[in-house]
Amino acid sequence: MIRVRVHVSLQRFLFIMRKGGTPGKKGTHVVRRPFALKWDVLPDAEVLARMNRWFHPDRWPAFGFSPVAPRCPRGVVFAPANSIGFRTGNHEASPPIRRGRAVTITVDPVPSPGMPKQTVAVLFGGRSVEHEVSIISAHQAMDALEVAGYSLLPIFLDKHGAWYAGKDLYNLRQYAMPGFRPETLRDAHRVSLSPDPGIRQLVLHPHGAKGFFYKPPVLWADVFFPVLHGTFGEDGCLQGLFELADVPYVGCGVFASAAGMDKIAQKELFRRAGLPVLDCVWTHRTAYQSAEEAFLSKVEAAFPYPVIAKPNSLGSSIGIRRCSSREELRDALAVAFTFDQRVLVERALVGFKEVNCSIIGPPARASVCEMPTHEGDLLTFDAKYKSGGKGAKGAGKMSKAGMASLNRKIPAPISEPLSERIQDCAAAAFQAVGGHGISRVDFLLEPDGDTFYVNEINTLPGSLSFYLWEASGMPFDRLVTLLVDGAVERHRQSRQTRHSLDVNLLAAARPVA
Repeated sequence: MIRVRVHVSLQRFLFIMRKGGTPGKKGTHVVRRPFALKWDVLPDAEVLARMNRWFHPDRWPAFGFSPVAPRCPRGVVFAPANSIGFRTGNHEASPPIRRGRAVTITVDPVPSPGMPKQTVAVLFGGRSVEHEVSIISAHQAMDALEVAGYSLLPIFLDKHGAWYAGKDLYNLRQYAMPGFRPETLRDAHRVSLSPDPGIRQLVLHPHGAKGFFYKPPVLWADVFFPVLHGTFGEDGCLQGLFELADVPYVGCGVFASAAGMDKIAQKELFRRAGLPVLDCVWTHRTAYQSAEEAFLSKVEAAFPYPVIAKPNSLGSSIGIRRCSSREELRDALAVAFTFDQRVLVERALVGFKEVNCSIIGPPARASVCEMPTHEGDLLTFDAKYKSGGKGAKGAGKMSKAGMASLNRKIPAPISEPLSERIQDCAAAAFQAVGGHGISRVDFLLEPDGDTFYVNEINTLPGSLSFYLWEASGMPFDRLVTLLVDGAVERHRQSRQTRHSLDVNLLAAARPVA
């Protein structure tokens, strides 16, 4: 067997293997027979794991699990189902590769700069009242990821929770069409993510009856990027699935996501971290229904009117009302309970200003502060997402849709010392919930211009708060790159944690008679 040494970067080698060769084209070397891949330097476990994900068993034997060379420590033998092409200029080969030769390839495990980046699966939509907001934020994120050079895999979750994947889902305008159905698109397929860590990829749903030994095809993604606001996406549910599936994902983990959606719980976390928060009185729907008047009296004993009633686990100002009397409070609670089982009531500030600050990390790093401007006593859903009509019709100018369409002052017109105090508090709030990736912390500023309170943390903020980071000198494509890199690094570190013991306690137990 003739041996040919080919020096090519690992990143370039993987790219060629994923894309396939161009057989017969001038300047292209083609290998049709089995060939061996050997290392000059053994790659680390993360590199091998990434290669395992990229090489689907239906197309290529997985690295380290080839039937020809199982768990070969220094290389692997492939039996490619398709031709492999190495274009002239991508490598140095001596002697030149000719059609039909078996080849030994030496690979440098250090990625080369400028090579294609990972495939990022962007999830959006979902079973949430913030469904449309998520669609806008996700398309803004996909625009930035495309600029950053990533390969995109859009994954749309409809309002019933069904998952669809395909390139045709990357088109904002179609979501505004009446009766839009993703199953009618040419390139949109039902998929699901299995919690089995041995699969770790998206499984396509088969069409029609299949045989007993049918193996469903999969879609590959290196990183999962959830851009789902609200329930079943931002509250830890989806993050728990990612953890079970053992896949890298962007953003906060299970606990931080759950705490970020639970206003009652986060108030307690912030209070214990020494951060200023407004006191609240809360109740459960069942308890309120059995003792309605008692709860209303409890609120009136705690706070003077006006008060604010809000659902415990929603964002985007949905279900929030300002109340100036007992009857208004009663009506507001009735509305809030349609969105959540728990509702909280807190003192309404008069003449306050809102100041927001975004955080990325760890380590926690704060953006410039902003001050949203709006009419009335509350920043409503319409003010956030329909400012000038852009929230609903942002396909033309994506950078000005969603939360980015809100009227705001950046930087916030506050003193530098106050801005620094708010930034420090935002970082402390991020750390108090165990944040990761990106979040936005919202503050309420008293009319005296010096006293402020932490209102809430958004662990998956609208538009990913890119407008705050652009004002801080970080372009959106750089921001999403940091988020993806952070997800990969967190996953690498988590895989170094032991989750089981090498002992079988049942083996030592006496059999039960």
